[in-house]
Amino acid sequence: MLLVLWGDEIVKVLKPNESLLLVGHDPVIGDTSWSFGLYPLDKDHTRLVTRTRVRWPITPGGILWLFVTEPGSFLMVRKMLLGIKRRAEQVGAQSPKHIAV
Repeated sequence: MLLVLWGDEIVKVLKPNESLLLVGHDPVIGDTSWSFGLYPLDKDHTRLVTRTRVRWPITPGGILWLFVTEPGSFLMVRKMLLGIKRRAEQVGAQSPKHIAV
């Protein structure tokens, strides 16, 4: 199943409670992918990992664009992940705990 998000960005893989893969192509930036994966650590903890890959054009402008956008991208993704963590922990704190008897 492919779902178009914006422009040429599509959902390539969607596995509920496991992973999400977005892929796309921009004539200026190049080919892109952004993946999210949930990895169980134990019965109460899960790690969310996100990875991006961009095939930048090897030109002076492409290299300059990378150096200009990368710090902002890092900050944006960090803020997004911290927001997801905060909301997930709020939901977890409100959910009844299963206690083995």
